[in-house]
Amino acid sequence: MAELDENNFYREKDFIVGFDEAGTGETIGSATFAAVILPKESLSIFNKLRKDIKSLSLKELNYYCKLIKDNGIYYEYITVSPYEFCNSGITKNRLMDKKYVELIRKISSRLNKNYILMLDDYGVGEDINIYLKNIDKQGIKSVCRDKLDETITACKLASIIARHIRYSEVMTLEKNNRFNICGKEINFGKGGNDEKTNEWLRTFRTINPTLDFPDFVKKSWANVKRIEEEIPRKIIELSF
Repeated sequence: MAELDENNFYREKDFIVGFDEAGTGETIGSATFAAVILPKESLSIFNKLRKDIKSLSLKELNYYCKLIKDNGIYYEYITVSPYEFCNSGITKNRLMDKKYVELIRKISSRLNKNYILMLDDYGVGEDINIYLKNIDKQGIKSVCRDKLDETITACKLASIIARHIRYSEVMTLEKNNRFNICGKEINFGKGGNDEKTNEWLRTFRTINPTLDFPDFVKKSWANVKRIEEEIPRKIIELSF
């Protein structure tokens, strides 16, 4: 599939609305969904922004978030708690559909025929497709395609906003939930599904055998369930 040239869209429209999310597949912390409205005249501000947003350091995320704010680039976001993510009663993709619809509604008062919406295709379903078809009738076009966060600047900026918000939350959680075992510090780092996070989960259960995992853990994730099987929580029996 040929790579999209965003300049072609800016010849037709003055605004691209980029969407992206962070934390939907991570063990620790909330998920964040972000939208950034990037005007044509502001595109050149971000011409040095590289393709791989996921490789940006926290320092670089801070820099670009400041650049977005200093230049008055409008953005919105919503967060989804681990509890909601695990207890919504619907699939992950269906929940993502609903959250993106919620986010588009949040910015809908700003939209008109001079805007085009660009959403990375994570496996979008009926909910969002129906909504996009409805706004298409109002002349507001949309593109849903894989890897837009690598090619469309507005989507890259949405990814930056989402990641920055998530990192800020996870860093605070990590700072307040470290363990020190025989001089070795154990933390969950970025809170992904890697061995560092799994080691923290095992340590938490070993130190707190009767406690459930904290609410900032996505308890329905496969790696968490495996650890629950490895080190089951001990139930305190009450006697009267």
